[in-house]
Amino acid sequence: MSSKNAKRNKRKEHFRNYDEEKYAHQGLKKKAPPVVQLPGQRFVRIGGALLLIGGLLSAVMVYFAINNLKTMNTEDFMAITEAAGQTPMLYLTSIVLTSIAAVFQLAFGYAIFRNARNPFYWKKTMIMAGIMMAIEVGINLYIMSQSATGLQMVELAYGCIIPGFIIWGAYRNKAFAQNHPDYVPPEPTQMF
Repeated sequence: MSSKNAKRNKRKEHFRNYDEEKYAHQGLKKKAPPVVQLPGQRFVRIGGALLLIGGLLSAVMVYFAINNLKTMNTEDFMAITEAAGQTPMLYLTSIVLTSIAAVFQLAFGYAIFRNARNPFYWKKTMIMAGIMMAIEVGINLYIMSQSATGLQMVELAYGCIIPGFIIWGAYRNKAFAQNHPDYVPPEPTQMF
């Protein structure tokens, strides 16, 4: 039994002291170093994915809103906006603002999701999440102030919680980067 353990330990030691040039002719491959799970990586990645999903849903809503405008006559459009507590101008403005938010959500969501494993982009990630939060809150407050429906907490919460989630994860990645300056991210990435 001890001879098996000795052989196993010898093999482990052999691969621990691996020299790529020395053993290249034998076809042995060195194992990749373990991937470190960053403390905020999951939060940043989930937040980026949710921004991407929100951007896609916003783009779909804008598409259907524009298609509905094409098929409606003026009387129907006026009746629908009046029933919703909006003016026709506010309805058109909300379509434009939603499309702008969708573009930012898609761009920032992709960049944040792609670089969630790199703790050295914490500042850019926090800036993008802060910009996204300001855009979402600004658009929602404008629409709520102009609309007769009043405060809509779900939309306002969506505009604050997801970017806040990303900022918190980026802050945790920042702490990791400061405590481990020798950490090398798994792949070289760019924000855009």
